[in-house]
Amino acid sequence: MVKVFKTLDQHMAANTHQYNFIYECKTLFKSTTHVFGYDPKNFAFVIRTGLGSSGQVIKNKSVPFYKQVNNQLQGLINEMKKELPKAHFDQVFALYTLIKDKKRA
Repeated sequence: MVKVFKTLDQHMAANTHQYNFIYECKTLFKSTTHVFGYDPKNFAFVIRTGLGSSGQVIKNKSVPFYKQVNNQLQGLINEMKKELPKAHFDQVFALYTLIKDKKRA
């Protein structure tokens, strides 16, 4: 999710002449909930998330949600480190590192 939000943040400004980007910060969504959709009538990518202010709609404005998602990911990693057996955590963390270090497509 960090990469998805970072990509949206970096490439949105260059593509707003072709597409609209709409962030719908839903009141009842948890901050870890992210739903992506596309509205072909308005040429709009719609991102529904619990991040940001409750009930807010942000259109064609760069939003650094990736920082918040990155913080959530780091918190999850710390929680796994505390709760999982070391061997299992090392296996999961090695896979995470492999995915994280892959070059962008």
